[in-house]
Amino acid sequence: LYGADVANWILTLLLNGESGATYNLGSPEAFELSAAAKMVTESFSAPKEIMYVGGKSALDKINFMVPDTSFLEDHFSLKPTFTTAQAIKRSIEWYTLS
Repeated sequence: LYGADVANWILTLLLNGESGATYNLGSPEAFELSAAAKMVTESFSAPKEIMYVGGKSALDKINFMVPDTSFLEDHFSLKPTFTTAQAIKRSIEWYTLS
């Protein structure tokens, strides 16, 4: 999630959520780590090569960790303002201007 979305979601839940309740925060978009790396490199004016370093591939044991945020959308009308790719690009632009 983009930082502004996180801040908005937390403030909304602090003001309107139930005390002691647990809520899933995060992007409902599912993507592989390699796709996230590609989103990051494509956000720079001169994209860098992605290097794969490390152990054995475990493609047969793919695990997905995507939060179910449907409760937040249904009860608080919360959904991401920006896609993951947009959030990454905006974050990089903000950091390079700072």
